[in-house]
Amino acid sequence: MKFDISNRMLYHGGIEKVEYIDLSKSRGKLDFGRAFYTTASYAQAVRWSKLKSGRNKSDVKDKVVSKFSVKGIVKLNIKEFPIADREWLEFVVRNRRGEMRHSFDLIIGPIANDMTLLVVNAYMSGLYGVGDEAINIAIGLLKPELLEDQYAFCSEDAISRLRFVGCDYL
Repeated sequence: MKFDISNRMLYHGGIEKVEYIDLSKSRGKLDFGRAFYTTASYAQAVRWSKLKSGRNKSDVKDKVVSKFSVKGIVKLNIKEFPIADREWLEFVVRNRRGEMRHSFDLIIGPIANDMTLLVVNAYMSGLYGVGDEAINIAIGLLKPELLEDQYAFCSEDAISRLRFVGCDYL
């Protein structure tokens, strides 16, 4: 596994402390579908928190990074994308279109962040054309070596492996 998360802290950026995870609160049309998303990058979690706070329609503009330890993921059904390649791009596109159904407990791979989202959306709309050439253009523009990681906990079994260890209010 390229993204080894044993004995590692994972972070979730949001507008409230997440001590108890409820998958029903997750939106479906995200990179890896309905899941609880975390990252090993504290800075990325801070960016997520600021982004979510800015999008929040209520008067509450809190920014919170919840922290989790992970135990015993080896028995989970894990899909890993070591880099943003053709398989990753097609998986993300199918999820964002709502076309993907999968049985993975945990999906690990690069984030389609604000910068890459423009590329993914342009690819989805056919701006780069179709076929292999369009995929190659999109992947080249993504600069996969610069993307942060994300860990999407897609099942209750996967979520049960997370232990809340605290949070930071920003």
